[in-house]
Amino acid sequence: MIGLSIQTKRIPQSLAQIAVSMGTQLAYLASLQKTASQNTSSEHFLFSEQNELENLCLAVKRLKKGKDELQKENQSLSGILRALGAGLSIIDRNMKVVWVNDLMERWFGPSSQLIGNNCFKSYLNADDICEDCPAVVTFKTGRTHHAERGEISLSKKEKRVVDVFTTPIIDPETESVVQVLCLIQDITRKKKGEEELRFLKELNENIIESANIGIAVVNKDLKILRCNSQMRELWQFKSQDRFSEKVLKNLEKSMSEQFYKWVSQVMEQGQPMEIHNLVYQRASGETLHSNLKVSPLRNKGGKIYGAILLQENTTELKRLEETLIQSEKLRALGQMASGVAHNLNNVLAIIKGNLQLILDRLDSQPIREELKIAEKATKDGAQTIRRLLDFACANKDSEFYKLDLNEVVKDAIEITKPKWKDQSQRKGI
Repeated sequence: MIGLSIQTKRIPQSLAQIAVSMGTQLAYLASLQKTASQNTSSEHFLFSEQNELENLCLAVKRLKKGKDELQKENQSLSGILRALGAGLSIIDRNMKVVWVNDLMERWFGPSSQLIGNNCFKSYLNADDICEDCPAVVTFKTGRTHHAERGEISLSKKEKRVVDVFTTPIIDPETESVVQVLCLIQDITRKKKGEEELRFLKELNENIIESANIGIAVVNKDLKILRCNSQMRELWQFKSQDRFSEKVLKNLEKSMSEQFYKWVSQVMEQGQPMEIHNLVYQRASGETLHSNLKVSPLRNKGGKIYGAILLQENTTELKRLEETLIQSEKLRALGQMASGVAHNLNNVLAIIKGNLQLILDRLDSQPIREELKIAEKATKDGAQTIRRLLDFACANKDSEFYKLDLNEVVKDAIEITKPKWKDQSQRKGI
């Protein structure tokens, strides 16, 4: 088609030549007619020349019709080339520009400045052929070649990124590549769009992976389309595992059936579902506590084609909760111990007071010794109560003091003496 568009420039010249020839023939015919009127014997010759002229007129009509069809074809081709939105040029084996389309002229300047000059000079303002020039590759291989180029100025704007496709133009007689058709397409917006899309995809991946909950997406066949590391840890599965076959087999049978039912129900009814305090055992025997939310996954038209699973591992939270409950129990026990300690303190104070009164009135030394041991026991009891109060946080300002272990042992022996001495005497020891 391009070859035809270039060859049509010769058509007007051919028509001019034919017109001149026709004018000559008509003048000659007029002279013949004049001669015929003077000489009737030349009638047969005139008829022959008239037939030749009619044939010539018919040939002109056919040529004009061919020209009109060729012009329509050329206009159609020009429209197609404009619709491509790409720059087109033809380069010969000397790397000279032979032809350019309108877009190439808008990008690199008028055709008068481009045609006849080297392509690398006209398009890249370079002094020599590029190392990986796609046109050179096409001339060598005879095949279409593609290359991506950056740092190219189009219409004297900032550097752009372009795709370059080169296609061989083959001489049918010699079957050799005589020219190369170059198609140049500005893909700067496409590249920026791809970079933005890649950035958004990476951002989504980072958000999903950074989430402190398990996230998984399954389709209607329960095939896992996407899951993050938290979910892989919770369910011990990989991205392309089939949900019903791989994940559920890691659970107890009753739980796996229930889980399958939950996900299927959400996709059928189109309503989200939340399951709190879900407890299950993994294949390793570890018990996990979690909260699970299953929501339907819809496309732009609102049709459900899968489900989104959000699962939060609450095992550690459960342990902390149990620890807190135990702490509350101990606090309640401490408060109870504090009340008991106050009552015992009052009892011991009465006992100690009465013992002191008896000691002041009693003169018997052996009895006084035994009563002093009882008095000592009340003091030790008071000390024990103080320790209970410290445990119950009733006395937060207690201080450390030095303790004689020998005295502690001696006091323990004296306090327990009645018990072990009486038992020894009964046994005859």
